[in-house]
Amino acid sequence: MTGSAEPPSGSDEAKSCCAAAYGTDAAALLLGEAYHPGGLALTRDLAAGLALRAGDRVLDAACGPGATARLL
Repeated sequence: MTGSAEPPSGSDEAKSCCAAAYGTDAAALLLGEAYHPGGLALTRDLAAGLALRAGDRVLDAACGPGATARLL
C-alpha cells in the first residue's frame, strides 16, 4: 500500500495501552519505584544470587524508570 499506514495489530495495541498505563501518575503511586512483582526486595535477592561486585555491568533495557539499574 502506498501512502497509507497499516492498522496496528492486536499485539501493538496491547503494548501501546500498557506503555500508556505505566506512564501515568496512578501507576507510579500504586507501584512505587519498582514496576515488577516482588519490587526492590526481589531485586536485592537477585543481586545477591548473582554476586555482583564493583565494576560489574548490568543491562536494564527499557524496563521502567531505572530503579533496578540504580539499585544494582
